[in-house]
Amino acid sequence: MHILRFVRATAPKIVVLENVGGLVMATHREFFDAVISMLRETRWPWLPGQRYIVEWSMLDTKEFKMPQSRPRVWIVAVRADCLQNRLVWPRARAPCHAIDALLDGPRPARAFLASALPPPTSGNARLNVINELRKLRERGVDPLEDTHVIEIDNCATSDGFASTVMRGCSPCLTRRRAQSGGHWVSTRGRRLTTAEMLKLQFMRPARLVVPPSVPGSAFRAMIGNSMSVNIVEVLLAMVSRACPGVLGPPLPDRWSAT
Repeated sequence: MHILRFVRATAPKIVVLENVGGLVMATHREFFDAVISMLRETRWPWLPGQRYIVEWSMLDTKEFKMPQSRPRVWIVAVRADCLQNRLVWPRARAPCHAIDALLDGPRPARAFLASALPPPTSGNARLNVINELRKLRERGVDPLEDTHVIEIDNCATSDGFASTVMRGCSPCLTRRRAQSGGHWVSTRGRRLTTAEMLKLQFMRPARLVVPPSVPGSAFRAMIGNSMSVNIVEVLLAMVSRACPGVLGPPLPDRWSAT
């Protein structure tokens, strides 16, 4: 509602919103449909006859070259007086980059990896790493040679501890999991670093200066809450094609197959 009040007061030409994929599922669908309706019904006394053209789509970061599985619902609202061409949503472009190219530092010696685990004080995280590495080996996979990323900070289930494990790609960096230190990388014997999490969101670590007053855990939580910049880029490119002149010349699209 804060965003809607801002939109009603300022009439931006373009609005881009993002949220978790669960927003379009049955549990939250009534709320989602209300958001779409309120955007479409928005009017401005000083812009008679104008309204928003509102569209939405589910886009996943890993389908646009960056190795993070992050399905999100994206809403784009364009003021009708700015729209000259139809909005053509970006198409997935596979495969994504190998995550090894984004990881920092050399791969440790195998002898180190063989015994590398979260500390005993990490509880569920340590048990999850032990269990998931064992499962990979039972499937004939060598996790010390073939990079797998293990989501390890999760809750206990009736079967023990459930994890998401992905080959060459990171599970979603949620706020809580990023804040607690990120996922486990099998060929590094450690969690993702803060710089690596930034890169998985297509942010440049060298360009971000974190104020000393912001704790590391709080900054990592912000990374988990952020929008993936590669997706923002393809959406701005989409809008620039549909609304010539609003963002200047059509913007390049490096990530999609559109």
